[in-house]
Amino acid sequence: MRKWKAAVSLVGMTILIAVMIFFCTVSFPMGIEYFNSVVSLTDKSSDLGGTLIDGETYIGGSYSATYYPEGVISAREYEDNLAGYEKDDEKKEEYEGRYVAYGHALYLEKEEVCGGKEGTEPTEEFKTSFAKTVELLRARIERLHASGAKVQVYDDFSVRILLPAELNSQAYIYNNVSYTGELTVSYGTDSSSTVIMPAKSGEDISLYVKGASVRSVVGSSAVIVNLTKAGKKALRDATADADGSSNIIVKIGEDTIISLAVDEQLSTLGASSTAANTAEWATSVAATVETAIGDHGDTLALSVPELYTMPAAQGDLALILLYAAFGACMLGALIFFIVRYRVLAFAHLYSFLFFLLPMLLCIWAIGFLNIGIESALGLMLAGALLTVSNAVSFEYARKEYATGKTMTSSVKGGYKKCFWSLFDLHIAVALLAFMTFFVALTGLRVFAFTLALGTVFSGICSLGINRFAWAVMISFTARPGAVCNFKREETQDED
Repeated sequence: MRKWKAAVSLVGMTILIAVMIFFCTVSFPMGIEYFNSVVSLTDKSSDLGGTLIDGETYIGGSYSATYYPEGVISAREYEDNLAGYEKDDEKKEEYEGRYVAYGHALYLEKEEVCGGKEGTEPTEEFKTSFAKTVELLRARIERLHASGAKVQVYDDFSVRILLPAELNSQAYIYNNVSYTGELTVSYGTDSSSTVIMPAKSGEDISLYVKGASVRSVVGSSAVIVNLTKAGKKALRDATADADGSSNIIVKIGEDTIISLAVDEQLSTLGASSTAANTAEWATSVAATVETAIGDHGDTLALSVPELYTMPAAQGDLALILLYAAFGACMLGALIFFIVRYRVLAFAHLYSFLFFLLPMLLCIWAIGFLNIGIESALGLMLAGALLTVSNAVSFEYARKEYATGKTMTSSVKGGYKKCFWSLFDLHIAVALLAFMTFFVALTGLRVFAFTLALGTVFSGICSLGINRFAWAVMISFTARPGAVCNFKREETQDED
């Protein structure tokens, strides 16, 4: 490559990397506004706590709430209720007879859960209904795309949901996702309304409602209930004489999730967020409506839980230590390349930055990804794959150069010998990671997808960008072997 072309290419790559580094890592005030870097905007796992690299404080930890299905109470509630009957032995005995202890911290109502007064174990029907209820909760929480959100079953029949402290409107979210039962749309007042969807007994709500979505515009979000043609007609017919005295009421079971005052005929159904109801509220409403379409008559009613705060599981300095660990690994690899290959260390650095910065942008842009232990591990493994691939290609070229070939010929020969091995390795790792992503649970899914995506970027950077950066670096010297720390094999004459 000619020097002027190499210079233009080097300047272009440097400017592009500098721009990406700036947008990824630098935050600063802009008058009354504030420019936030990609790293500061990227969701963090609720297990982490600490200070971001731009000086902002990240609030780690999470909110915790435990749901109990109808007929199941906590041991604490049981003891509190029992204490209220201390002066009435008859009522106390009656209350004790209604419940049976189960597991470490639960009491089951015999009639409701165990099938009768003499029952001591939950019925199969109850177990099936509880499993479907948990499945419904998991589906709703997954649709929130909240980093660190978890659904955990305790003592077989209680459900704990963790939501990251970063979220707003946690109380609304916990209420919204707990609603179970049939989805209906009514028109009228809160005390007297007529069901308009489904319009007839026995009809499926899916004939009228096909889903729900969220629309966000400049800080304001709205949940949109997507109606079918039949749903739009039912809405128009019901609101034809609207005068502001009646509401459109969307219910899940007996719980109202949307209530809108109507003063004109409507053909679309949606509700905007307010100061109290944020974008997360709209997302939780949409997730609840979306998952309520279908037959959920056998799901269980859930109690409205109390909220508790939990500190960051990995400690308050976890985020800082995570960044430090990644930086130390990256610096260690760079030092190795400087000692071993001299100027080629910069070819590796450029290819690594072209790998790392787009990966950060992807983690920011993809809803279910976050900066956390799982994603960092996937990123580190993909970065290690890139580092090893670069070192392998350098070593193959070193061997070619040692036989007396020119640097250009050595690079071509080295890549020719190792290209398909490295290509196959990247394909195998990417396929395995993607397959794991589709079958794994939430935490492992984040790791697997990050590794798969990182492996794709690693292959592009190692087999493409690294070779190009190598050609650029050696174009500025007449002794490429010396600046790359490559040496010829020495032969001795026979006596």
